[in-house]
Amino acid sequence: MVIFAIICYNYWQKGEKDLAVILVILCALYQPFFKIPLGKTIWGVVNVATAIMLVGLWMKEKREDE
Repeated sequence: MVIFAIICYNYWQKGEKDLAVILVILCALYQPFFKIPLGKTIWGVVNVATAIMLVGLWMKEKREDE
């Protein structure tokens, strides 16, 4: 959750507000205080989609740094 919040803040500062909103939603989804009952299958899809998104963001940042 903390990592999503930090990444969200960075993208908000860059002006990429759409991506920041998605990260806020992920931050709320992965927060440790309240259980969100989505079911095993949906959580599996969410976890894979989140992992793919994070790898994509990492690759994007890596390309921008070059």
